[in-house]
Amino acid sequence: MSIAPINPDKAAKKEKKKKKNGGVKITPEYIEEQRRLAQIRKQQKALEKQQNGQEQPIEEAKNAQFIKRPILWLDDSPSENVTLKIMTYNLLAQSLIRRSLFPTSGEALKWNNRSAVLLQEIQFYNPDIMCLQEVDAIQFQSFWKLEFEKMGYHHEYYRYGKKNHGVAIIYSKKYFQKSSTIKYINYDDVESYPVQARTKTTNVGLVMKLDFNEGVKCGRQGMVIGTHHLFWHPHGTFERTRQTYATLKMFLEFLNDQNLKAEDYYHFFCGDFNAEPYHSPYLSMTRKPVYYDDVAKSVIEESVTQIFSDGPDKAPEEPVDDPDKPKYTAAAIGAPKGVPTTSSGTVNAELIKNLIKIHNELPMRAISLYSVGYQAVHPENSTYRNEPDFSNWAHTWRGLLDYIFVISPWDITSTKHDVDTVQELQVNEGIKLKGLLRMPPRSEMPDEGLPRTGDYGSDHLCMVGVVELV
Repeated sequence: MSIAPINPDKAAKKEKKKKKNGGVKITPEYIEEQRRLAQIRKQQKALEKQQNGQEQPIEEAKNAQFIKRPILWLDDSPSENVTLKIMTYNLLAQSLIRRSLFPTSGEALKWNNRSAVLLQEIQFYNPDIMCLQEVDAIQFQSFWKLEFEKMGYHHEYYRYGKKNHGVAIIYSKKYFQKSSTIKYINYDDVESYPVQARTKTTNVGLVMKLDFNEGVKCGRQGMVIGTHHLFWHPHGTFERTRQTYATLKMFLEFLNDQNLKAEDYYHFFCGDFNAEPYHSPYLSMTRKPVYYDDVAKSVIEESVTQIFSDGPDKAPEEPVDDPDKPKYTAAAIGAPKGVPTTSSGTVNAELIKNLIKIHNELPMRAISLYSVGYQAVHPENSTYRNEPDFSNWAHTWRGLLDYIFVISPWDITSTKHDVDTVQELQVNEGIKLKGLLRMPPRSEMPDEGLPRTGDYGSDHLCMVGVVELV
């Protein structure tokens, strides 16, 4: 798809004019913003050179080392059918980086350093499919597209309007034909009656049909895979839960519109859900019929009482620095807390009841690959519903936000609350879970937040599932 270039010059000139007229107070935040705009202009010039056919060498980072993690095997026997590595990875958008959000990361924040680390990490794990989030529009055009093509991948990128970053699905030419059967999801526009969107989030997703190349040995003709990046706000649990409804609804709509039968296509969905396994966005997809108890119940009840300070039109795309406010993830620093709504407790309870109802009307559920198998290979780091402890290690918050899901049909008259077993996954979905990329325990992590030179190039850790498609 065509991506409109970002032009920061107008913003820079406007600020310069204001400064000349005495309208700008020189603060550390102002200086940092000018540096960011200068970096964007530099990147834009590099993109223009590439588009004009001029060579633009990629400068090697002085230190592109990263911590290499092993695949933990549930079954390392030879596979009879095609075996694929599926990765999900939030790359940390360069356009969202502020030094105040990552005060201990130093040189690791520079794109020349991070790009080399991220690229080498992807090359090391060598996934067959990647679901990527927080992919900068400029870097995708000037860096990632060329690198992915050199490595033998097809690619699809999507962002909201002219937003600085978006999501991407990258898939191997060795196994898959180039796809043009794609659904672009704008979460603000997905109908979820009678539940209304709480705010304008500009969150997007992708769903694609991938057909196997001739000669790929497995029981079906291809797969349907999707990715997204859900609402980041710390008080946005209710909206995120609506968005997971939208995810399953759009996935099902895509299957029906394209007449894709379950016996012909494997179903996967990966991404950054900005929710932990004991929160309602995750549980609404994985535990059917849906109900909320304990932490999930208290968190969504608090969330539904909040509105955003800018009203129902739009939540801030990125945070405003304020070290005195509580922090959820690095991306949430300075987020408005929201204010209590004027609706009664009865009305709020009805909103949650309706959200549960529409989730339970969808004949689909999600099965996390890590929940299925991680306890068997790394029990000391297996937590709620057998998931690993964390995938995000920010400056002031750490937890699990990222998942690799199998999307499965669900009979709405049946009950499935327990975590699926390896055997159930193979028998019911035709997917044999072979291995999972090891996730480090907290004892192996630094006190400082990521990214960190010599450790990782993002504040998220990539996750990889190895599956044999039977």
